[in-house]
Amino acid sequence: MLQLSDCLIHLRSYINLHQVVIRRVRQIATPVTELRAVVNLNDNSIRLRINQPHLWKLDEIKVMAAYYDLPEAVCERALESLNSFERCTAQLTALERGRLLRLCQLTNEKLSVRGRSGWSTNQIDLVVEGLSQWVNQRSEVFS
Repeated sequence: MLQLSDCLIHLRSYINLHQVVIRRVRQIATPVTELRAVVNLNDNSIRLRINQPHLWKLDEIKVMAAYYDLPEAVCERALESLNSFERCTAQLTALERGRLLRLCQLTNEKLSVRGRSGWSTNQIDLVVEGLSQWVNQRSEVFS
């Protein structure tokens, strides 16, 4: 199982890949019809995601990364990290778990639902921000 600091590294890598994929979509001006075939979404959903890139889900970015010959393994590590994040938080005391989830703007229910329905990049950003704060605060305590 990954440690939370390792999860943070993989999730930051995913955020970087997401930005590269979005730049590629815009630079190449990939037609919506072509993206529809790649990610299996309707045209309106694709247009919405192009205008609001934080709505893309991790599994959609993975498919697009493969399409653009980018390292899709980054997405696999991010998903593994999100699963580890859920397992690691379950091992924390109730007080620590509550504090970490608040920093990540999550609840137990949201964490469980996102694990089943997929994570949007916006949600992953919130986890990265909260987890960064939590890891930094913990390292200050132990230094």
